[in-house]
Amino acid sequence: MMRLARAIAAVSGATVVLLLWLSCSHPPLTLSDCQPGSGDVNLDGQAFSVADAVVLTNYFAEGMSAFVVDKDRQIAASDVNGDCVAPALADLVYIIHTITGEAKPVSDLVPIVATYKVDTGIVSVDISVVKTQVIVEGRSQATSLVEGLSVSTRYDTLENITRILVHSWDMRQPFTGPFVKVDGTVLSADFATSDGAPVYVRRRR
Repeated sequence: MMRLARAIAAVSGATVVLLLWLSCSHPPLTLSDCQPGSGDVNLDGQAFSVADAVVLTNYFAEGMSAFVVDKDRQIAASDVNGDCVAPALADLVYIIHTITGEAKPVSDLVPIVATYKVDTGIVSVDISVVKTQVIVEGRSQATSLVEGLSVSTRYDTLENITRILVHSWDMRQPFTGPFVKVDGTVLSADFATSDGAPVYVRRRR
């Protein structure tokens, strides 16, 4: 938790920590005494492989059922940007950049705060992002508001939520502002910037 607090304090002051925890519908999982994850998300002994990226992508579509080997170890391995928050879209982006040889050193990643809002079903964010997941209560549909964005939805019957993944195939072309329209109550959202830096999310009420 101390590393998490220091990272957020570097963005906009330590008081932001409390604001983030209070404003998230579903607080992110935090890893105690964590170090940057190994990147071996599927625990096959090979870190930062395409298979690892697939497992983490499946998590954002399916939830915890994507971790079929050892959930706790897989979650810890996924925290590749070392922000003690996992699983997160930022970690997926960082894994992809590592696979392609474009990743920055973890020490060079600058944490950022993303604020999103929902207005009559239209979800918008105030920073430039390349991937986002929106979780909506019940069964929901989603429509992209930005040309070129891919949108996928998956309804979870057990949790009665719909996971909506919105992303740009070209991670060098981020998007910002209103990006998707959904029907239903938005419970939470997660975002990733183009470099996979830690993103701490809060919702504007």
